Amino acid sequence: MEAIHRITSDDMEFMENFRQNIIHVIGNYNTAKESGEYEEKIKEKQEEMVALIAENAKTGSYTPEFDERYRTIAEGINALKEAQKTARNGWLTAMNRESKISTIT
Repeated sequence: MEAIHRITSDDMEFMENFRQNIIHVIGNYNTAKESGEYEEKIKEKQEEMVALIAENAKTGSYTPEFDERYRTIAEGINALKEAQKTARNGWLTAMNRESKISTIT
């Protein structure tokens, strides 16, 4: 540790490179999809569901095909919401790690 301290004590460029390498190795989740991208896709799926319901209301009959399409859309919405949550958690984790690394360097 003393040798590392002597090498790095006056070299800010080294410290910045070291910090960036740590961030890279730990994993940087800043490239995760932005929340807005997920929200847009969720909105599209919701609109698809509303259109399906409206189409079914016009015919006035319930069919297994309707049920299957509805279930597929609902599962898609749930998967997108889960992916959005995972991406948000990853982003928060990355920001927390970056903050900790900043205090170290």
